[in-house]
Amino acid sequence: MDNQLLNKFRSEISYFLSSNKVELLAVILTLIVLPNHSEITIYTDSNNIITEYYNIIDQNNFDISPRKFFKISSNNIFWNILCEIIVIKSLIIIDFVKVKGHSDNYYNNYIDKYISYTNETSEINLQKFLKKITLLQNWKKFFNLNCNGKYRKPDVNVD
Repeated sequence: MDNQLLNKFRSEISYFLSSNKVELLAVILTLIVLPNHSEITIYTDSNNIITEYYNIIDQNNFDISPRKFFKISSNNIFWNILCEIIVIKSLIIIDFVKVKGHSDNYYNNYIDKYISYTNETSEINLQKFLKKITLLQNWKKFFNLNCNGKYRKPDVNVD
């Protein structure tokens, strides 16, 4: 069965994707199509996915608390989805195997041939985003206090 694809499917994902997000979504889609109670070894050329998996998933035993959710540096929604799929489908991920990118690996070459990637990232850390929103809301409350009414009046003379 060497160099033989048993199953394949193709999808298109768009809107502000980084290469890490695309790799993570590929893993998620793979897990979605697996039968329940499956055991899987995942081969990827993304060292980041492997490292994040062991840092986030294994340390949290597939249960990401809200506090830990916001501490994940990027793609936290997708990591949470990955955890949910693993738990709901009772999947067993045996291992992640690092495949050298752009090497002469049959499957890696096959995937690279069919993947197109446009680099349009717009990723923001959720913890920083929530902090900025909170600061803005507090500034608005401060600005609208009665004692600050003089600052809300325009200095422009229209006469």
